[in-house]
Amino acid sequence: MKICLTIISLLSFLCAHAWAAAIPKFESKSDADHQIQLLEDGSAALEARLQLIENAEQFIILETFIYDIDEAGSWIARALVEKKKQNPNIRIRLLVDSVPMRKTIDAYVDREFKKYGIEVKLYNQHASLNFVRLNVRNHRKIIASEKELITGSRNIANDYYYLAKSNNFIDRDIRIRGPINDSILETFEAFWLSENSTEIKTEDFPNMNDFRSEDTKISYEYSKPLPTDSGPDVYRYNQAIEAYDMNTLKAEVFVSNLHSSDQSRQYLATVRAAGKRALSKQPVFPINKIRFVSDGPDWVKQSETITGTILLEDISKTKSRLMIENGYIIPDSESWKMFKKLMADGKKIMILTNSRKASRREFVVNALTQVHAKNFAANGANIYLYSGDPMPMDENPIPQMTQGSRYNTHAKTYVIDETSCMIGTANFDPRSLRRMNAELALLIDNADFCQHVARMILWRAGNGHRMDTNGEIPPDIDANDVESIQQRLLLLMVPMIRIFERWF
Repeated sequence: MKICLTIISLLSFLCAHAWAAAIPKFESKSDADHQIQLLEDGSAALEARLQLIENAEQFIILETFIYDIDEAGSWIARALVEKKKQNPNIRIRLLVDSVPMRKTIDAYVDREFKKYGIEVKLYNQHASLNFVRLNVRNHRKIIASEKELITGSRNIANDYYYLAKSNNFIDRDIRIRGPINDSILETFEAFWLSENSTEIKTEDFPNMNDFRSEDTKISYEYSKPLPTDSGPDVYRYNQAIEAYDMNTLKAEVFVSNLHSSDQSRQYLATVRAAGKRALSKQPVFPINKIRFVSDGPDWVKQSETITGTILLEDISKTKSRLMIENGYIIPDSESWKMFKKLMADGKKIMILTNSRKASRREFVVNALTQVHAKNFAANGANIYLYSGDPMPMDENPIPQMTQGSRYNTHAKTYVIDETSCMIGTANFDPRSLRRMNAELALLIDNADFCQHVARMILWRAGNGHRMDTNGEIPPDIDANDVESIQQRLLLLMVPMIRIFERWF
């Protein structure tokens, strides 16, 4: 089943490339004073989000690619509900991409949010009905109040905050206070008002007419069985009511602190304590030169991404050293020519990406990444493959739960000459660079901050394995071993997929 879903996703990805485009585009610059804090640790990133919600007074907006129905999602939801209870006049809006084949906010959760006056929209929720648009997504991530804003590559799910049992992400966000936030908020408004962002259809209480045959339907207001109703129709109706009631209860529990047990409250307290410790260690930098870029929400005609275009333009201007941390390294033909020229001209390139062991959930794109990583290594780049182990010194709030979990980098970070750096949502692949996804990025010109980012990348690379010029890592290390029959079958797809790369 997973192999079939992978094939469908890849085919839609390839079809979308020839079709996807968007306007408007957004770009703004600011030379005003800003305060920026790098959020390296997953626990710190979750705590920063909860603090943002608690400190908001006028509004909260949350835009994300993934919003899972799990503990992290519930804590965010409950914090939003509590804020609305304390301050009924605050406006709270959630914009979530309707990621295919992944459970996210549904009609039941939406109804619970609406009880408290919280607004929810899904982006491109009907894309599953259009094969070409299946992989056309809003990949941006923002949470903001009138006081501060957090953006980067973390979604709302356990995986991004060191809370998942089997797979977790090391990642990177930035917390911003300053006038550039106004420009970022303007782009949220554009996405919120887009025709691609729509409310969730209401889930009505089951009506018996939906279970009767056409010749036995009666006036629609009769939603309950009549004495004349019997047999499988009534059975299916009762099953529908049970499902409706169960989903309603799950949604209530998800958003309401009233259902919190002592154990769950202690769990949250433990996680928040770890987050506060980690957050206190994250330095704050004064920044006065910052640029924000973003793609727009509306798909109209052929054009290239603004985020990808500016990213490639900045990389092409590298004078001495380029550092990249990204889970996917799949350059198209044009960007590969740019990289080859940089390396031929003696520019030092260092890339941190994932080993097979680290990225078992994204195995096919990792296999493509490995092919390109070998090409980079053969041309003189320093390539590090993340090991799959947790980062030492990071705050792990519940180590007994995540023992044995795999970790892989999900950060999308680029450091140029250690004086300029970009942190955002764009992977280094055609889906992000050529506008199948809507992306955003912050570009910061500040040597102190960018050198700090570079040190963080090198620190993570220390928990990885360096490729040699043949694209291999030491044979006694199992980070690139194929671990299952399914992975072997997926590897057979790689040559076929590479044929299509000439389209990129």
